[in-house]
Amino acid sequence: MLVVFEGIDGSGKGTQIDMLRAYLQTLNTIPSIHKYPTAKAHVVHAHLKGEKTAAPEELFAEFAKDINAEQGMLHDELSKGKFVILDRYVFSTVAYQGGALGYERARDAIKQIGYLHPDVVILLDISAEGSFARKSAQKTLDRFEEDRIFLEGVRSRYHQMAEEDFLCPRWRTIDASAKKEEVSAKVKECLLDIL
Repeated sequence: MLVVFEGIDGSGKGTQIDMLRAYLQTLNTIPSIHKYPTAKAHVVHAHLKGEKTAAPEELFAEFAKDINAEQGMLHDELSKGKFVILDRYVFSTVAYQGGALGYERARDAIKQIGYLHPDVVILLDISAEGSFARKSAQKTLDRFEEDRIFLEGVRSRYHQMAEEDFLCPRWRTIDASAKKEEVSAKVKECLLDIL
């Protein structure tokens, strides 16, 4: 099974993935977890830290290339029956870069590449204000995290993909502003429905 967690910065993806991992381990299932962008996406990380400024087209290409490089590995894990969890995927590329490039252009470019389709996309939904409050309490914000207007646009594009069932017939939107235990319970409900 391929499960993708999406949402704007501060929506709790890492926390919920950790909680899901712990839950799966009680069921004697050890999930394989991958986070994007990977450490190999040097241009992306340099841009986020403000060390360089990359054009929207370059960022889009870097995000897409980074995920594409691991498609073979993901396919192998899934073919062996692994429970695979992704912290961000191509949906983030569309959501974050679709503002500058245009939503339809970004979406259609991703669609043409032929990425693996997940079994479910769990969209952890939180407002830009909620995101800003959480992330600023945790660390120094990067370029994306500090721009609340930008994040509201990202959130809107996530909702658009969910409405369109983009690359996945099962999008599940969960209110990420709730307590983490409540969100975790809803995540489990989503997965049990599918299983």
